[in-house]
Amino acid sequence: MTDVEFKNLLKAFGLTIILSLTVVFGVTILLSACGLTENDNLTKEGLTGSLDFHDTVQLSLSDTFHMDEVWFEESDILDEILNIDEWTKTKKPEQDSTLLMSVRFSELYEIYLYEDYVCVFDGYADYFEDNTVYYLIPDETVNKVENYLDKIGK
Repeated sequence: MTDVEFKNLLKAFGLTIILSLTVVFGVTILLSACGLTENDNLTKEGLTGSLDFHDTVQLSLSDTFHMDEVWFEESDILDEILNIDEWTKTKKPEQDSTLLMSVRFSELYEIYLYEDYVCVFDGYADYFEDNTVYYLIPDETVNKVENYLDKIGK
């Protein structure tokens, strides 16, 4: 192999590396800007599974002055109260609503229950996954939650 051939081969190899990196970088930018993938933890099935999986979940009751915390040993109660099967996925609501409570499964995995919708947050989501999803909830869900909170004296 002559020096000229070797230099041409080296140039071709360098050009291939640069083009490959450019394609990988471009795909990364495109995915991060446009196409977040669905996060299984934020689906209704994933939420139900998380309630079943965690032995203890933290319920925080929110108002403008303080947060009360209740720890559940039986997460089945929350599954029954929240009516997860009846939720309908939606976009982020344009108007803010009153926060009734939050349910914490772990440090970065929470459900925020508002008057007419829930916000589910997964801080453990991968870079290209959604980390927040919104669901509309039936009216009876709020009624069940309020009745349960009255029952436990909160």
